[in-house]
Amino acid sequence: MTKKLISDIIVSVLSDAISAITILEVKSETTIEGNSALYIKTDDLGTVDKPLLDELSLKYTDEDYLVNYLIPETKFINKVHEKNTDTVCIFIEEVS
Repeated sequence: MTKKLISDIIVSVLSDAISAITILEVKSETTIEGNSALYIKTDDLGTVDKPLLDELSLKYTDEDYLVNYLIPETKFINKVHEKNTDTVCIFIEEVS
């Protein structure tokens, strides 16, 4: 079986994430290790459906990729830690 492309996983994850998060903006970055990090800006962290994000993580984690999410307590902006009020992070790690 052919390995899925990470770009296809990102599109699928974001398509499903719409059901769990009100998405205002998405910032996609590649980490030093070559993995993907999606920073999703939302209007209200209180409305994020965490059980649905758990399901999303399980759905897209397989022998090729590990998908996790994090809602951090703080963000590091301009060398200062600020309370996170609007960002959900989804990490897609390629399994070696």
